[in-house]
Amino acid sequence: MKQVVLQAGESRGPAGHPARVKASSEDCDERFCGPPPHVHHETADMFFVLEGELTMRLGEETLTLGPGSFVLVPPETVHTFWNPSDRPVRFLSLMSPGGFEQYFCDLRDAFGDGPPDFARIGEIAAHYDVETVAH
Repeated sequence: MKQVVLQAGESRGPAGHPARVKASSEDCDERFCGPPPHVHHETADMFFVLEGELTMRLGEETLTLGPGSFVLVPPETVHTFWNPSDRPVRFLSLMSPGGFEQYFCDLRDAFGDGPPDFARIGEIAAHYDVETVAH
């Protein structure tokens, strides 16, 4: 695993893209990439690939999705997603019911300026119907 240090505002993502890569899977010996496998008990998650290639674990299946692909992840389905290449991927993510967008704001606030408060992050995840599961 490599040491990675990025100053505030620095990222590895392409300019103008809302998602920013701070450490790639190569930096951490392929141990991390994308969100961890997780399940929503009441929330439906939808993905529509606009550009590039998105890889998704959906239950026990691993899918490679190109532009125009759509996936509906029903509640109680383990899933995660990642970009398998060094090229950008753009996708539209929709969640139902609404309100999930605040999850990301709450996570940002929990990280603050210091080390993450994992207990607080767990509380936030539970509040927004996110349960991390074992691989």
